[in-house]
Amino acid sequence: MPFIKSAIKFHYPADFDIILLSESGFVKIRDKKVIEIGEIEKYKFEKVPLVNGRGFGIKINSEENFKEFLQEFKTIKNSRELANFSNKYFFLNQFRTLKFYFDYVI
Repeated sequence: MPFIKSAIKFHYPADFDIILLSESGFVKIRDKKVIEIGEIEKYKFEKVPLVNGRGFGIKINSEENFKEFLQEFKTIKNSRELANFSNKYFFLNQFRTLKFYFDYVI
């Protein structure tokens, strides 16, 4: 019977920001160190990669786009809208590699 194993490797850059939508906060990472933690209303986009609290990449490339992203999140009323929002803005493979390995047991 075959078994599938997987391995996930993470490779984050030295500079990126974590956006915590459900907690309304952010974390700024610069030179691989946390330099600021704050409320999302005070966040300013600095043209560094963004990830959410689960490590998914966020498709944002400008301050204006970030404001639209936040506004759209505030209007979500149900899980279907959340799924649509997630599909629009999040992606899995920005800083991680997922590989599947196959083992056979006899």
